[in-house]
Amino acid sequence: MPARPAADPPAPEAERPATAPLFGAEAADALRAEVKGAVSGFVDDPKRSVARADAALEEAVTRLTDELARRRRALRDGWQTGEGADGPTTEDRRTALRDYRDLVDRLLRC
Repeated sequence: MPARPAADPPAPEAERPATAPLFGAEAADALRAEVKGAVSGFVDDPKRSVARADAALEEAVTRLTDELARRRRALRDGWQTGEGADGPTTEDRRTALRDYRDLVDRLLRC
């Protein structure tokens, strides 16, 4: 499998963690290209093709797990530490709850 592309820059603060793409465009394109290469090479070397597809899936799962953990930390920080001087506000917690719901719904649609 080719070298892992550099991580995409973090999403702008205005972008909600629950709705931002789970994969950067470069990473998604690289994974698609790897699977496409595996499929196109099947006739010549079936075992290698399946191994390449397996490695691409492993890479996708690893990236997805890392990204979900990052988003969960960001969500948790938002409602545990909050924006106000006195800690999180009800609005911070309402926003966090909405973002948790949206992210879980998004995962369940996969």
